[in-house]
Amino acid sequence: MDYFINDYNLKVVVGAYPDTVQEFITRNPEANQQIRISSADEEDIKNNIQELAGENTTTNSNENVEEENFLIPFGAGILIGLIAGMGAGVFFMQRKTSKKD
Repeated sequence: MDYFINDYNLKVVVGAYPDTVQEFITRNPEANQQIRISSADEEDIKNNIQELAGENTTTNSNENVEEENFLIPFGAGILIGLIAGMGAGVFFMQRKTSKKD
């Protein structure tokens, strides 16, 4: 269970050995947000999974912000490329037509 400390994306619901897990959480309080101790009751397990998933919604919104931050430079690059391409096209077409005269 020590690898939970280093990887904050890992989350687990524990249904067995709750005393051992509680002891681990006591020794490593930073893992408290990643581990939920559950009883064997199916409803309790579902509630704990939903609780862990609810804490992960900030990560999803951060991913959306990063995606939006990617689209702005990408769109600007496309626009600059189109303008430069049209300018180069006009330049080469003028050069081609001037050689005919």
